[in-house]
Amino acid sequence: MFSNFNSECSSEYTLYSTKCGEFCYRFDNKNCISWTAARTTCQGEGGELLEPDVCTYPFFHGLVRENRGTCADTWIGGFRDLPMLNYTTVRGNPLPDNFQWWGSNQPSKRNTQACVEMTPGRGFLMNDDECADLNGYICQKYFKH
Repeated sequence: MFSNFNSECSSEYTLYSTKCGEFCYRFDNKNCISWTAARTTCQGEGGELLEPDVCTYPFFHGLVRENRGTCADTWIGGFRDLPMLNYTTVRGNPLPDNFQWWGSNQPSKRNTQACVEMTPGRGFLMNDDECADLNGYICQKYFKH
């Protein structure tokens, strides 16, 4: 569930505008937690893990690349229910294998890899990994118009 905002983000969040709309985000690259814990944290703040799409990914690709923290990798809102092969976003949209922001030879869809991260090992592009790994994360809150 996404929070309803009037015109500004809460103090921990930063406003970002794209051609697809406005939203608030919070990037935590110091507290390394599992994908499930990251999603629960974002939902507890009235948001969700960042949904990878053509409007948001270029900005966040740069943000993560330029702001390295304690955590090597960064969780975003893509996953698959094992043993299913297809990835979706946390909002239920398809995340196709040919999405331009997947890293080389990704998603690999190994048996235990079900969550999506941005990783420096792949040029800060998307990689599927084990959900229990400890990473930073990006929370996102959409404005409702």
